[in-house]
Amino acid sequence: KSINKNKIIISLSSPISKKIKKLDILIPNNNLTNTSIQEQVSDKIVAFIEKSFDRKEKKKLIQIININGLENYKELKNIFLIKLNNLFSKQSIEIIDTENTINKNHYSIDIDFTIDEVTKEKIKLKVNWSIYDKNKNLIGEIKQENTFLRSLLISIWPEISNKIIKMSLTEINILT
Repeated sequence: KSINKNKIIISLSSPISKKIKKLDILIPNNNLTNTSIQEQVSDKIVAFIEKSFDRKEKKKLIQIININGLENYKELKNIFLIKLNNLFSKQSIEIIDTENTINKNHYSIDIDFTIDEVTKEKIKLKVNWSIYDKNKNLIGEIKQENTFLRSLLISIWPEISNKIIKMSLTEINILT
């Protein structure tokens, strides 16, 4: 039932396959100006378009060579990798394992973490991203650092990981 609701209809037609793909989105009238509703609608439209145009060929392939410096923090490394995969995939970047792929035409990234003690309570986290081109030549580095309470390293690591990755994405996209 669509009483008190607006409806957005998007149709895409392919001249090659002669198929028409259609997306219907119902939006409550009162929430049309709501930012959260707008974001949900945008996400649905993007997902529909990506599904309709199978964007696999537009994905960047990137191999993560190493993630160094978190050997004493295995759980933090695992969380970072999960966040990295998630945020990269939203940017159409696919992390690949070169041993299991036929395509050797990809960029590579080496990530080095350094955790230095500033005081008993504070640490300095440094992250260095080294980005290599398809011929394995260094094409750029991204350096990040921040000082915060030691106790926060583990307790808010998912948020820290998100910030580290998000702040590097623009440069990675430019370099690759």
